[in-house]
Amino acid sequence: MFQNYFNIKRFNNAFRYDIKLYTKTYLSFCIGLFLILICIDLFFIKTNSNSSYGFGINQYLPLFYFTFIVGLIIVVGTSFPLLKNKKSAISYLMLPASVFEKFLIQFVIRIVCFVILFIPLFWLNFKIADSFSNLFEWGLKIQVGEFELFEAFKISNNGFRKAIDLIAALGGLFTLAAFLFTGATYFKKYALFKTILSFSATIAFVFLLFMVCTMFFFPEKFDLGRSPVNLEDYRISKHFINIQLYIYIMGIVSSFFLLPLAYFKLKEKEL
Repeated sequence: MFQNYFNIKRFNNAFRYDIKLYTKTYLSFCIGLFLILICIDLFFIKTNSNSSYGFGINQYLPLFYFTFIVGLIIVVGTSFPLLKNKKSAISYLMLPASVFEKFLIQFVIRIVCFVILFIPLFWLNFKIADSFSNLFEWGLKIQVGEFELFEAFKISNNGFRKAIDLIAALGGLFTLAAFLFTGATYFKKYALFKTILSFSATIAFVFLLFMVCTMFFFPEKFDLGRSPVNLEDYRISKHFINIQLYIYIMGIVSSFFLLPLAYFKLKEKEL
């Protein structure tokens, strides 16, 4: 029974087929990402060249997460490229691999491999950009901090780097990836654009729902200009309130519904 869903030899053949089919695309993306990251890093270093504080951790982390999220949106949002037109979709669905194996291959390439590739690539690019920056004449001598390979995932007791916030950030990124992955199976054309639009619409719907509930249940606290949403908050711990817990749970748990939805949507196309 298990062999019907997953067979290591069959998975390996299908994985190699995908790599062979998109070798040029993957290589072009890696080269393009390498060059773009260097340009972005140089730009951000230059914008901080007149700052007496230099380029520290408070500048490095937003830069990392911004480029990571943009890259994640592009890579994951363009999953299952062969499903975008009828002819290639038929050929893809006829491949000698189970639906789960096709699903897993895209998940590994688009999410797992991207994360594994991006972290060292960003760190290396930043080091190269830092070296290049010394070749230019800036307003002031730029003091660029020394950042480790996994600097963005280090835990600290100060600021945004507490363990609970890091877990929430990773959970949020995984939820975003799951949403994009599901959108790639659900939409045929302009999947990336439609998925981003759907994600924005979902957030807007939740906000409007909260606003309507505030209007009906807390009319005395409703203020469209200043406070359209009222949420009763209380402190769970020294650095943690209940609203944070609600958001974290909704964000992380939703991903466990989105991935099965993507799988069954792919299976539906095969029927």
